[in-house]
Amino acid sequence: MRKLLIAVIAVVTALAVAGIAMAANVYDLTESSTFKKGKGSPSNPVPKGVSFDYTVKDSAGPRGAPVKTYKIQFQGLTTKYQNKFPQCKFGDTDDVAPLATVMKKCKQAKVGGGRIETLVAFDRVPPAGPTTVDLFANLQLTLFNIPGGLAIRIDADTPAPTSQNGPFGAPVAQHTSIHARHKTVKINGIQSSSLEFDVPEELRHNNGLTLTVARTASTIDRKVKKVKIKGKTRKVGVYSAIGCAKNGKRIVRAVFVDETEQSSIAKGAGPC
Repeated sequence: MRKLLIAVIAVVTALAVAGIAMAANVYDLTESSTFKKGKGSPSNPVPKGVSFDYTVKDSAGPRGAPVKTYKIQFQGLTTKYQNKFPQCKFGDTDDVAPLATVMKKCKQAKVGGGRIETLVAFDRVPPAGPTTVDLFANLQLTLFNIPGGLAIRIDADTPAPTSQNGPFGAPVAQHTSIHARHKTVKINGIQSSSLEFDVPEELRHNNGLTLTVARTASTIDRKVKKVKIKGKTRKVGVYSAIGCAKNGKRIVRAVFVDETEQSSIAKGAGPC
């Protein structure tokens, strides 16, 4: 009887773990737009601002698995002219000091911001399921223009908020930056920009905690400079439109890669 009981417990435990492992992340772009309107062309770009919000959850509950790699892509946009705008060294943004200290060096390079809402669970054996949320961490997001990309600065101090909709705060103070790089890709044959970055291990698993981003809301401001293109003065932005789809819609898509290397794509579209 004792051996049978042990065997039953082992099977139930294995099924429980398998059930957790089989659950899948669900991704949704809740906002994916560029502004102001304009198709643009390589010889006559249109400076753009970008709004980009997404959610992550598990198919069975609010807390998904941590995402390791992000690729955020905008059809028909280029970052060719980002070096025409004030920039900061990534190392100056990645300071453990409060954001106010970073701003003293990098204020002119700030190009946007937003909010990151993270769900936290204590590590358990077997692992906690997707309905388990032990703590919340709401992080202030600040975006800085750096050579070749953006610094994604995240900040929060204790105490932790009591809900995902609460104020900025975290179980442990956070003051760090993630290095995101601009790359060029094609979306449906149109030259496009891709902002790509890996989330460091310590921002996914830390001191017996598993952290999953549940929602991010972000905006990259529309900034304008004048440059010469083929002998003509044109306006450009940190992001500039140089094309769009024939149907008048601009695709925005995000590629999410989780810790098992499973890749998923979420898409949105808005007017050119």
